[in-house]
Amino acid sequence: MKAKLKNPIFIISSERSGSNLLRTLLDNHPLLYGPLAPQLLKTFDDILPFYGSSIYDLNLDKLFEDMKSVLNHPFHDWKIEKEMNEITSDANSFMDLWQAFYAHDLERNKASHIVCKENNIFDFAFQILQAVPSSKFIYLYRDPRDVCASWMKVPLGFKNVNEAAMNWQREQMKSIKAIKNYSLPVQAISYESLIEDTPKEMTRLLEGLGLPVDPACFQTASEKNKDLKWNKYWENLDKPVMTTNKGKYKKSLSNEEIEIIETRCKEVMMLLGYELDTHANWESPAPAMIDKVYYTAIKKRKGKYVNKQVETQVNEVLLDRAKLVKEIRTKRKNEWKVLKS
Repeated sequence: MKAKLKNPIFIISSERSGSNLLRTLLDNHPLLYGPLAPQLLKTFDDILPFYGSSIYDLNLDKLFEDMKSVLNHPFHDWKIEKEMNEITSDANSFMDLWQAFYAHDLERNKASHIVCKENNIFDFAFQILQAVPSSKFIYLYRDPRDVCASWMKVPLGFKNVNEAAMNWQREQMKSIKAIKNYSLPVQAISYESLIEDTPKEMTRLLEGLGLPVDPACFQTASEKNKDLKWNKYWENLDKPVMTTNKGKYKKSLSNEEIEIIETRCKEVMMLLGYELDTHANWESPAPAMIDKVYYTAIKKRKGKYVNKQVETQVNEVLLDRAKLVKEIRTKRKNEWKVLKS
């Protein structure tokens, strides 16, 4: 039988918007399990055509092994030991395998519902609904000025706020269009409201999901998340919810950078209820000028925040994962070429 998920919960969000905080808060609920996202959807989206000799053929055995190797990479560390016939008996698609891995991990952790925060959920909402019609969604968004300021402090990220702002605008538009196009059963929540009154917002979310309210979801569990602190992206997950962690961009970004962000994002900012600090009429110079003016400034700013030892460790693990995915892509593409020759 195919492994099935019952009422899974998907977090639609841009990176640096608090999705890991929300995942860990939900994970504290006795009925929910929120594993570290293995990013299977995004990782295999452009590799799938090479698992077989034709548009109809799909080599599930090879696909299973490649997905398993990504899941077991140290960055995610799902520790999957079972073979395909032990996890699912009649899968016939990527989404079947994807669902089977999550269902297996859910059962192993003795919970009722999975919480999934893979990146770019907005790009896969249709596939998710087809595979699991009982899916539920949470749209989490955050002030783009704080999102961009956050990107400027992490080891790997955008070169300047212009790129970060365009990415935020694009991803919010994709999220909103997915909600409207597919009539997603969704609840929207801002990062700001989540941290300002966590009990109130988590109560609202849990009730909307049809789950009993549990006070454990009102705070992070430090012991549960302490092992994640090695990663700069997750460094605050073992700390209490930072109720004042908003508007920090005013201290770390220049007035021009704020206007750049607001110019790029003003339509969606207004839609989501964020007020503008500037006239939002910045005129973009040539791309080469953007790099020249902002890349050096951002590089210097990053140096103030990033511990070099932590940065090196995070970079090494991320780069090793990227190397693994590249090797998988190259191997399957070369095999496909042989089959077609």
